[in-house]
Amino acid sequence: MSISPVSEIEQIESDKPDDLFICSTSFEERCINSVQHLKDEYTARRCLIVRYLAEDQDGLREKHHSIIFNRLYHHTENKKGITTIFFDKYDQYSSWDSLKNYCKDLASLERITIDITTFTKSYLLNLLGYLRDRYPKAKFRIIYTKGIYSENEPLTWGVKNITILPHYGRKWRDLKNSVLVLLLGYEDDRAYGIKEYIDPLKTIAVIANPPTYLGADKPSKVLNAAILNDPETIKINVSAMDPLETKNKLSELYKNNEYKNLGFFIAPLGTKMQVVGVYLFFEKEINPDMGAARAQIVYSHPAKYNEKTYTIKYDRKQVWEFYMEPREN
Repeated sequence: MSISPVSEIEQIESDKPDDLFICSTSFEERCINSVQHLKDEYTARRCLIVRYLAEDQDGLREKHHSIIFNRLYHHTENKKGITTIFFDKYDQYSSWDSLKNYCKDLASLERITIDITTFTKSYLLNLLGYLRDRYPKAKFRIIYTKGIYSENEPLTWGVKNITILPHYGRKWRDLKNSVLVLLLGYEDDRAYGIKEYIDPLKTIAVIANPPTYLGADKPSKVLNAAILNDPETIKINVSAMDPLETKNKLSELYKNNEYKNLGFFIAPLGTKMQVVGVYLFFEKEINPDMGAARAQIVYSHPAKYNEKTYTIKYDRKQVWEFYMEPREN
Protein backbone atom coordinates (compact mmCIF):
# COMPACT_ATOMS: atom_id res chain seq x y z
CA MET A 1 0.00 0.00 0.00
CA SER A 2 1.54 3.29 -1.11
CA ILE A 3 0.43 6.70 -2.36
CA SER A 4 1.65 8.37 -5.55
CA PRO A 5 0.59 11.10 -8.02
CA VAL A 6 -0.54 10.18 -11.55
CA SER A 7 -1.62 12.28 -14.52
CA GLU A 8 -3.66 9.46 -16.10
CA ILE A 9 -5.87 6.95 -14.33
CA GLU A 10 -5.52 3.46 -15.73
CA GLN A 11 -7.40 0.29 -14.84
CA ILE A 12 -6.31 -1.48 -11.67
CA GLU A 13 -5.32 -4.43 -13.87
CA SER A 14 -4.38 -3.44 -17.41
CA ASP A 15 -6.07 -6.42 -19.09
CA LYS A 16 -9.34 -6.27 -17.11
CA PRO A 17 -11.87 -3.45 -16.60
CA ASP A 18 -12.49 -2.18 -13.11
CA ASP A 19 -15.63 -3.78 -11.72
CA LEU A 20 -16.79 -0.58 -10.05
CA PHE A 21 -15.88 3.11 -10.18
CA ILE A 22 -17.38 5.28 -7.41
CA CYS A 23 -17.36 9.06 -7.01
CA SER A 24 -19.51 11.86 -5.61
CA THR A 25 -20.78 15.17 -6.89
CA SER A 26 -20.39 18.40 -4.97
CA PHE A 27 -20.56 22.17 -5.16
CA GLU A 28 -16.75 21.94 -5.36
CA GLU A 29 -15.41 21.91 -8.91
CA ARG A 30 -12.64 19.50 -7.96
CA CYS A 31 -15.21 16.69 -7.83
CA ILE A 32 -14.87 16.47 -11.64
CA ASN A 33 -11.08 16.23 -11.67
CA SER A 34 -10.68 12.45 -11.48
CA VAL A 35 -12.96 11.72 -14.44
CA GLN A 36 -10.99 14.29 -16.43
CA HIS A 37 -7.86 12.21 -15.83
CA LEU A 38 -9.25 8.84 -16.91
CA LYS A 39 -7.05 7.40 -19.61
CA ASP A 40 -8.77 7.06 -23.00
CA GLU A 41 -8.68 3.27 -22.69
CA TYR A 42 -9.95 3.19 -19.11
CA THR A 43 -13.06 1.03 -18.71
CA ALA A 44 -15.28 0.18 -15.76
CA ARG A 45 -18.08 -2.37 -15.83
CA ARG A 46 -20.32 -0.11 -13.76
CA CYS A 47 -20.16 3.33 -12.13
CA LEU A 48 -21.82 4.71 -9.02
CA ILE A 49 -22.27 8.46 -8.53
CA VAL A 50 -23.26 9.58 -5.04
CA ARG A 51 -25.15 12.83 -4.77
CA TYR A 52 -26.13 14.50 -1.51
CA LEU A 53 -29.59 15.82 -0.78
CA ALA A 54 -28.91 19.55 -0.53
CA GLU A 55 -30.05 22.86 -1.95
CA ASP A 56 -28.37 23.61 -5.26
CA GLN A 57 -28.63 27.38 -5.13
CA ASP A 58 -26.03 28.07 -7.81
CA GLY A 59 -26.73 24.96 -9.87
CA LEU A 60 -23.18 23.70 -9.28
CA ARG A 61 -24.17 20.23 -8.08
CA GLU A 62 -26.30 19.61 -11.16
CA LYS A 63 -23.63 21.05 -13.47
CA HIS A 64 -20.90 18.88 -11.97
CA HIS A 65 -23.11 15.80 -11.99
CA SER A 66 -23.73 16.25 -15.72
CA ILE A 67 -20.00 16.58 -16.42
CA ILE A 68 -19.18 13.46 -14.41
CA PHE A 69 -22.00 11.43 -15.98
CA ASN A 70 -21.03 12.41 -19.50
CA ARG A 71 -17.37 11.59 -18.92
CA LEU A 72 -18.17 8.23 -17.35
CA TYR A 73 -20.53 7.38 -20.21
CA HIS A 74 -17.51 6.98 -22.47
CA HIS A 75 -15.67 4.76 -19.97
CA THR A 76 -18.45 2.41 -18.90
CA GLU A 77 -18.69 -1.05 -20.45
CA ASN A 78 -22.47 -1.14 -20.16
CA LYS A 79 -23.97 2.31 -20.75
CA LYS A 80 -26.86 1.40 -18.47
CA GLY A 81 -24.36 0.64 -15.73
CA ILE A 82 -24.11 4.25 -14.50
CA THR A 83 -26.20 4.75 -11.37
CA THR A 84 -26.79 7.89 -9.30
CA ILE A 85 -27.99 7.49 -5.73
CA PHE A 86 -29.10 10.35 -3.49
CA PHE A 87 -28.04 10.38 0.13
CA ASP A 88 -28.96 12.36 3.22
CA LYS A 89 -25.58 13.24 4.71
CA TYR A 90 -27.13 13.58 8.18
CA ASP A 91 -28.60 10.05 8.21
CA GLN A 92 -25.75 7.60 8.82
CA TYR A 93 -27.94 4.50 8.63
CA SER A 94 -29.38 5.34 5.21
CA SER A 95 -25.92 5.39 3.61
CA TRP A 96 -25.23 1.83 4.75
CA ASP A 97 -28.70 0.68 3.63
CA SER A 98 -28.42 2.35 0.22
CA LEU A 99 -25.07 0.61 -0.38
CA LYS A 100 -26.58 -2.75 0.59
CA ASN A 101 -29.42 -2.17 -1.83
CA TYR A 102 -27.07 -1.15 -4.66
CA CYS A 103 -24.79 -4.16 -4.13
CA LYS A 104 -27.47 -6.79 -3.52
CA ASP A 105 -27.16 -8.25 -7.04
CA LEU A 106 -23.39 -7.75 -7.31
CA ALA A 107 -22.17 -11.06 -5.96
CA SER A 108 -18.49 -10.63 -6.75
CA LEU A 109 -16.39 -7.53 -7.36
CA GLU A 110 -12.61 -7.82 -7.69
CA ARG A 111 -11.40 -4.33 -8.68
CA ILE A 112 -12.93 -1.21 -7.10
CA THR A 113 -11.81 2.40 -7.66
CA ILE A 114 -13.14 5.13 -5.32
CA ASP A 115 -12.63 8.85 -5.83
CA ILE A 116 -12.89 10.06 -2.23
CA THR A 117 -12.32 13.76 -3.01
CA THR A 118 -15.73 15.16 -2.07
CA PHE A 119 -17.30 12.43 0.03
CA THR A 120 -18.25 13.46 3.54
CA LYS A 121 -15.96 11.77 6.02
CA SER A 122 -18.80 9.82 7.62
CA TYR A 123 -20.03 8.53 4.25
CA LEU A 124 -16.48 7.58 3.28
CA LEU A 125 -16.11 5.52 6.47
CA ASN A 126 -19.41 3.75 5.82
CA LEU A 127 -18.49 3.19 2.18
CA LEU A 128 -15.15 1.57 3.03
CA GLY A 129 -16.61 -0.38 5.93
CA TYR A 130 -19.41 -1.88 3.89
CA LEU A 131 -17.53 -2.59 0.66
CA ARG A 132 -14.42 -4.01 2.33
CA ASP A 133 -16.60 -6.36 4.36
CA ARG A 134 -18.78 -7.44 1.43
CA TYR A 135 -15.90 -7.86 -1.04
CA PRO A 136 -12.93 -8.97 1.13
CA LYS A 137 -10.99 -10.35 -1.84
CA ALA A 138 -11.29 -7.18 -3.93
CA LYS A 139 -8.42 -4.85 -4.76
CA PHE A 140 -9.27 -1.27 -3.78
CA ARG A 141 -7.77 1.89 -5.21
CA ILE A 142 -8.36 5.30 -3.63
CA ILE A 143 -8.25 8.43 -5.83
CA TYR A 144 -7.90 11.93 -4.38
CA THR A 145 -7.58 15.50 -5.71
CA LYS A 146 -5.86 18.03 -3.46
CA GLY A 147 -7.67 21.27 -2.73
CA ILE A 148 -6.17 24.64 -1.76
CA TYR A 149 -8.00 26.41 1.06
CA SER A 150 -8.39 29.89 2.46
CA GLU A 151 -5.89 30.87 5.14
CA ASN A 152 -8.46 32.60 7.33
CA GLU A 153 -11.87 31.05 6.57
CA PRO A 154 -13.29 27.93 8.24
CA LEU A 155 -14.79 25.29 5.94
CA THR A 156 -17.99 25.08 7.97
CA TRP A 157 -19.89 26.92 10.67
CA GLY A 158 -21.66 25.60 13.73
CA VAL A 159 -22.65 22.07 14.70
CA LYS A 160 -25.93 20.44 13.66
CA ASN A 161 -25.50 17.33 15.80
CA ILE A 162 -22.90 15.02 17.32
CA THR A 163 -23.17 11.26 17.07
CA ILE A 164 -21.27 8.01 17.57
CA LEU A 165 -20.86 6.64 14.07
CA PRO A 166 -22.74 3.34 13.54
CA HIS A 167 -20.69 0.23 12.70
CA TYR A 168 -17.63 1.65 14.45
CA GLY A 169 -17.70 0.45 18.06
CA ARG A 170 -21.05 1.98 18.94
CA LYS A 171 -21.59 0.03 22.19
CA TRP A 172 -19.05 1.76 24.46
CA ARG A 173 -20.83 4.70 26.08
CA ASP A 174 -18.52 5.79 28.91
CA LEU A 175 -17.67 9.24 27.59
CA LYS A 176 -15.99 10.76 30.62
CA ASN A 177 -13.44 7.98 31.25
CA SER A 178 -11.90 8.24 27.82
CA VAL A 179 -9.17 9.54 25.61
CA LEU A 180 -10.21 11.69 22.66
CA VAL A 181 -8.06 11.74 19.52
CA LEU A 182 -8.94 14.86 17.53
CA LEU A 183 -7.66 14.83 13.96
CA LEU A 184 -7.84 18.55 13.41
CA GLY A 185 -8.76 20.38 10.23
CA TYR A 186 -10.27 23.75 9.34
CA GLU A 187 -13.52 23.35 11.31
CA ASP A 188 -13.04 24.74 14.79
CA ASP A 189 -16.72 24.68 15.79
CA ARG A 190 -16.91 20.93 15.13
CA ALA A 191 -13.71 20.21 17.07
CA TYR A 192 -14.75 22.30 20.08
CA GLY A 193 -18.23 20.76 19.99
CA ILE A 194 -16.86 17.21 20.15
CA LYS A 195 -14.42 18.02 22.94
CA GLU A 196 -17.23 19.53 24.99
CA TYR A 197 -19.52 16.56 24.21
CA ILE A 198 -17.00 13.89 25.24
CA ASP A 199 -15.27 15.90 28.01
CA PRO A 200 -12.45 13.33 28.08
CA LEU A 201 -9.78 12.65 30.65
CA LYS A 202 -7.14 12.96 27.92
CA THR A 203 -7.20 14.95 24.67
CA ILE A 204 -4.76 14.17 21.86
CA ALA A 205 -4.70 16.79 19.09
CA VAL A 206 -3.40 15.59 15.73
CA ILE A 207 -2.03 18.18 13.31
CA ALA A 208 -1.70 17.19 9.64
CA ASN A 209 2.06 17.53 9.22
CA PRO A 210 3.67 17.09 6.75
CA PRO A 211 0.68 18.98 5.33
CA THR A 212 -1.15 18.49 2.04
CA TYR A 213 0.80 21.45 0.65
CA LEU A 214 3.24 23.98 2.08
CA GLY A 215 1.47 26.11 4.68
CA ALA A 216 -1.71 24.01 4.78
CA ASP A 217 -1.20 23.31 8.49
CA LYS A 218 -1.22 27.00 9.50
CA PRO A 219 -5.00 27.68 9.31
CA SER A 220 -5.68 24.54 11.36
CA LYS A 221 -3.32 25.74 14.09
CA VAL A 222 -4.98 29.17 14.15
CA LEU A 223 -8.58 27.92 14.09
CA ASN A 224 -7.94 25.30 16.77
CA ALA A 225 -5.71 27.48 18.94
CA ALA A 226 -7.86 27.12 22.07
CA ILE A 227 -7.45 23.33 21.98
CA LEU A 228 -3.79 23.38 21.01
CA ASN A 229 -2.86 26.01 23.62
CA ASP A 230 -4.49 24.09 26.45
CA PRO A 231 -1.55 22.79 28.54
CA GLU A 232 -3.41 19.51 29.11
CA THR A 233 -3.65 18.78 25.38
CA ILE A 234 -1.20 16.22 23.99
CA LYS A 235 -0.05 17.37 20.53
CA ILE A 236 1.25 15.08 17.79
CA ASN A 237 1.92 15.32 14.05
CA VAL A 238 0.65 12.83 11.46
CA SER A 239 1.02 13.03 7.68
CA ALA A 240 -1.88 14.61 5.82
CA MET A 241 -1.49 12.28 2.84
CA ASP A 242 -0.21 8.92 4.14
CA PRO A 243 -3.06 6.74 5.46
CA LEU A 244 -0.62 4.16 6.80
CA GLU A 245 0.98 6.72 9.08
CA THR A 246 -2.44 7.59 10.52
CA LYS A 247 -3.31 3.91 10.97
CA ASN A 248 0.00 3.15 12.69
CA LYS A 249 -0.18 6.14 15.02
CA LEU A 250 -3.73 5.26 16.08
CA SER A 251 -2.67 1.66 16.71
CA GLU A 252 0.24 2.90 18.83
CA LEU A 253 -2.06 5.12 20.91
CA TYR A 254 -4.73 2.43 21.23
CA LYS A 255 -2.20 -0.08 22.60
CA ASN A 256 -0.62 2.42 24.98
CA ASN A 257 -0.86 0.93 28.50
CA GLU A 258 -1.67 4.37 29.89
CA TYR A 259 -5.01 4.30 28.03
CA LYS A 260 -5.90 0.59 28.22
CA ASN A 261 -8.79 1.09 30.69
CA LEU A 262 -10.18 4.16 28.92
CA GLY A 263 -12.63 4.55 26.09
CA PHE A 264 -10.92 5.53 22.84
CA PHE A 265 -12.77 8.11 20.78
CA ILE A 266 -11.55 9.23 17.36
CA ALA A 267 -12.86 12.44 15.76
CA PRO A 268 -11.92 12.43 12.04
CA LEU A 269 -11.92 16.15 11.19
CA GLY A 270 -8.63 16.14 9.29
CA THR A 271 -7.86 15.15 5.70
CA LYS A 272 -9.64 12.50 3.62
CA MET A 273 -6.45 10.42 3.44
CA GLN A 274 -6.29 10.51 7.23
CA VAL A 275 -9.87 9.20 7.26
CA VAL A 276 -8.75 6.26 5.11
CA GLY A 277 -6.11 5.67 7.78
CA VAL A 278 -8.80 5.75 10.49
CA TYR A 279 -10.69 3.07 8.58
CA LEU A 280 -7.54 0.93 8.23
CA PHE A 281 -6.97 1.21 11.99
CA PHE A 282 -10.43 -0.22 12.65
CA GLU A 283 -9.93 -2.92 10.03
CA LYS A 284 -6.71 -4.00 11.72
CA GLU A 285 -7.40 -3.55 15.41
CA ILE A 286 -11.13 -3.81 16.09
CA ASN A 287 -13.07 -7.08 15.93
CA PRO A 288 -16.81 -6.27 16.11
CA ASP A 289 -17.53 -9.88 17.13
CA MET A 290 -15.54 -9.57 20.36
CA GLY A 291 -18.10 -7.54 22.30
CA ALA A 292 -18.07 -3.84 23.12
CA ALA A 293 -15.09 -2.16 21.48
CA ARG A 294 -13.13 0.50 23.34
CA ALA A 295 -12.64 2.41 20.10
CA GLN A 296 -15.39 4.48 18.58
CA ILE A 297 -15.71 7.24 16.02
CA VAL A 298 -17.41 10.40 17.22
CA TYR A 299 -18.67 12.63 14.44
CA SER A 300 -20.08 16.14 14.33
CA HIS A 301 -22.18 17.33 11.41
CA PRO A 302 -21.74 20.99 10.52
CA ALA A 303 -24.68 23.36 10.60
CA LYS A 304 -23.61 25.10 7.38
CA TYR A 305 -20.92 24.77 4.71
CA ASN A 306 -18.84 27.75 3.65
CA GLU A 307 -19.48 27.02 -0.04
CA LYS A 308 -18.26 30.36 -1.41
CA THR A 309 -14.69 29.90 -0.18
CA TYR A 310 -14.56 26.15 0.56
CA THR A 311 -11.74 25.54 -1.91
CA ILE A 312 -9.94 28.42 -3.58
CA LYS A 313 -8.43 26.17 -6.26
CA TYR A 314 -7.28 22.60 -6.74
CA ASP A 315 -4.54 20.55 -8.36
CA ARG A 316 -5.81 20.10 -11.93
CA LYS A 317 -2.66 18.43 -13.25
CA GLN A 318 -2.86 15.15 -11.36
CA VAL A 319 -4.64 12.95 -8.85
CA TRP A 320 -3.22 10.83 -6.05
CA GLU A 321 -3.61 7.06 -5.92
CA PHE A 322 -3.52 4.80 -2.88
CA TYR A 323 -3.89 1.03 -3.18
CA MET A 324 -5.40 -1.13 -0.42
CA GLU A 325 -4.58 -4.81 -0.32
CA PRO A 326 -7.53 -7.24 -0.20
CA ARG A 327 -8.71 -8.10 3.29
CA GLU A 328 -8.49 -11.76 2.32
CA ASN A 329 -6.21 -13.45 -0.20
